Amino acid sequence: MREITYQCTDVECGYTYVTSLEIVRGLSPSGKPNTAVRVPMSQHIKERVMQQMLLPV
Repeated sequence: MREITYQCTDVECGYTYVTSLEIVRGLSPSGKPNTAVRVPMSQHIKERVMQQMLLPV
């Protein structure tokens, strides 16, 4: 999760605010996974990965 600070470009306004940006779920598994990073994968991707693991080679 990241916090991002924004400020209105109108000098007379000057409104400043903070928003948050976060990863909700992964849609495609990484080709170079980092075991220290935990990002939940969407259910349909989990199911697809499991199906591919069960296919005969």
